[in-house]
Amino acid sequence: MTKEIKVPFLGDGIDKVTIAEWHYKPEDVVSQGEDFFELEADKALFNVPCEKKCILRTILVPAGQEASIGQAVAIVEDL
Repeated sequence: MTKEIKVPFLGDGIDKVTIAEWHYKPEDVVSQGEDFFELEADKALFNVPCEKKCILRTILVPAGQEASIGQAVAIVEDL
């Protein structure tokens, strides 16, 4: 089953973030608990862990681009 990975809520006053880095590329398997990608907001970095083992199918927002809280940034397929 495929699902969207969305930018998580990071705190009051943070509406937009920059995708600082993707730790995986499409078709990579990502294990539960591993850092999936990194966000930058207000000069702070936030690692976003993978909730469930999956395959990264599509990156919707590449590194260096902005995204809003709750915006889909990737499509994954559960394993």
